[in-house]
Amino acid sequence: MSSPSQTPPGWYPNADGMQQWWDGQHWGPIAPQPAVSAQFAVSPPVYQAVLHPKYKSMGAAYCLLIFLGGIGLHRFYLDNDARGFVMVALFLLTVVFAVVFPPVSVLCLITLWIMQIIDLFTLAADVTRFNARLYSGM
Repeated sequence: MSSPSQTPPGWYPNADGMQQWWDGQHWGPIAPQPAVSAQFAVSPPVYQAVLHPKYKSMGAAYCLLIFLGGIGLHRFYLDNDARGFVMVALFLLTVVFAVVFPPVSVLCLITLWIMQIIDLFTLAADVTRFNARLYSGM
């Protein structure tokens, strides 16, 4: 740099490319290097998940099981129509036999409850399997 009186105090690059303090008369210490390297100073790009149009939500499946599981709507939601029809048939048999022959109605109701309890524990895996089949075919 030119004469000491003309250059104002501040940080200036030295011959090594590092910042060094100039107090107006003498060169001072070299500036400490930042702890984070420059490659990590920039935030990474944000990616948005691309959902398949037929993607099934875990929350929606459980809501259907809890509120409308007696008629098997959670099974129809996951395209498991055969099991859904079995649950609808058991529900209708429960309603019909409640008037005609109550012991059969109770057996149908117990079977329906057992199916719902099993679904309570297996529904998460069924939703995951359904969505995995969707994305493997993309």
